[in-house]
Amino acid sequence: MSAPALERVTFSTPRDSGYTKIETLEKLTGQRAAEFGHVILKELIDNSLDECENAGAAPEVSVTVSAGGDGIKFLTVEDNGRGFPAATVAGFCDFNKSASDKSAYRSPTRGAQGSRASSPFRSRSASARPASSLRRRVSGTKSAGQDGWRKWPPCRPTSPHWYDSDALTGLISAYLAAGSDKALGMFVREFDGLTSTAKARKVAAVAAGVKSLSGFKGRPDRIGALLTEMTRQSRPVKAAALGIVPEEHYRLLIARLFGISHDRCWAARKEILHRGIPWAVDVVVAETERPGRVIYSTNFGVTFGDPPERASLRSGTWYDTRGAESFLRHAGAYPDDGNDQLRAAVVHVQCAAPRWTDTGKVALIVPADVEATAAEAFAKATKTLREERERLKKDADKEQRRQDREAREWQEQRRRAEREPPLKDAVRDLLTQAAEMEGEPFTRRRLYDMTREALTEVTSRPLTWRNFRQILDSYEGERSEIPGLVRTEEPAIVVDLARHPRGPTNCRLRRAISACPATRNCWRCMRATTRTRWAGRSTSSSGAGSPPSPGRSAGSGCTSAVFTTAGSPPAGRTRGRSLPE
Repeated sequence: MSAPALERVTFSTPRDSGYTKIETLEKLTGQRAAEFGHVILKELIDNSLDECENAGAAPEVSVTVSAGGDGIKFLTVEDNGRGFPAATVAGFCDFNKSASDKSAYRSPTRGAQGSRASSPFRSRSASARPASSLRRRVSGTKSAGQDGWRKWPPCRPTSPHWYDSDALTGLISAYLAAGSDKALGMFVREFDGLTSTAKARKVAAVAAGVKSLSGFKGRPDRIGALLTEMTRQSRPVKAAALGIVPEEHYRLLIARLFGISHDRCWAARKEILHRGIPWAVDVVVAETERPGRVIYSTNFGVTFGDPPERASLRSGTWYDTRGAESFLRHAGAYPDDGNDQLRAAVVHVQCAAPRWTDTGKVALIVPADVEATAAEAFAKATKTLREERERLKKDADKEQRRQDREAREWQEQRRRAEREPPLKDAVRDLLTQAAEMEGEPFTRRRLYDMTREALTEVTSRPLTWRNFRQILDSYEGERSEIPGLVRTEEPAIVVDLARHPRGPTNCRLRRAISACPATRNCWRCMRATTRTRWAGRSTSSSGAGSPPSPGRSAGSGCTSAVFTTAGSPPAGRTRGRSLPE
């Protein structure tokens, strides 16, 4: 028997029921339930600042936080602006609709969440009057027009370059839904650069047969032609017109909150015009005296997260990161454990017509050319910290390579030491081989040179002259003397005197060779004619010098002689030359 089929029933749920569910509110605001109070406070303050700018007054905002029954908190925000119209307040109380005086317009305003921000507290909290409260007054903020400072206020007409066909269609539909069927000429003059009657007539002429906004119903092609003519008759707005925050303001903000260490603070600003929409990115980083944090803002309003968090920020061959936080971390400008939290940064993104990736309106949709411009601002502001971080990293890598190399060398020496015999045993083996050799006599110095040369094939341990004499004395004390070894303290050197005119009688060797009075090049001649051949003689044959060989005269031919320690120094000019033992 088969299971019965499910017959689904269509349920109808009121839209305002979603405002009573935590999960829905978290999706609408983009924040957790624990942050709802901050969401409300931010939205109310942003709206207050916008209204103060509309009134042309320096903002004076008073925030009251009070506790009610059942753990309910009440927020009261007062400002010196014009206040909301009664119709707007009534729209806030209707949770079946999304009431906002900013959603249909494309302009750089702070408050953009509409009734979503006030939804968690419902409308009944607006009339509550707490018995006691904690008041916080925010004043002294500079407004547009004060002290020559300029920004784009919410009441200023928007530019037609900030709209596309869909956005302009949405604006016209919003007017008609609100029961405002404006005349086409009046509608056109509400845009920046088209306030003159002459331009409004030229623009309206392209929409033949349309006298008011209701005339666009069923004629979407006319809206596209109207927008094209509006952009042709007006100029794009530059990013500077949105408002430039002085660098000194950022410095004062960071210094007041966290303190700046040794005036190490860097700032950068980059601007770009993307399809008629101006963008500007301000990046300020600093080394702080106290643990800092990163402050994000969009259009002069603080945000809860990273506005370009989904933007690809490529900085040459250095980084290819996504989002401001990732870039700051790679550059060493983000407060983390690596720098003891002693970093602070401000990232301010301005856009005349922002679009968002989430309903909480935190992450911006950033075009590719704007991403490249933002990356330049981040790279310029973090250049010093980035170069210092890379230099430290290179030094650390160099030190690590040195330690690794020393570790490998130590391991290699250890392995070789395990394979190699002890130095004393290796030398004694070579002395045994020397004792078995037959040939010309040799001195201890000659034996030392031969032994050290032979040791290179057996061990890597160095052999000094002192160690060799100790090993040699110990070897001969235990065994018989080595045949052919000459018992003299000075080496005997055989010199060819082919170019020496007077023979060996006037030359002397005793750790120094003096120049012969017969020639000033005696020492140079002797070095040039010295052959590496060793000979020995007994200590009893030492004398004033050896006579020339039979058949050879002292002044001609090539005479072979042995220089010893005996004899008197020659007269005349001498030059000392030190020789090894």
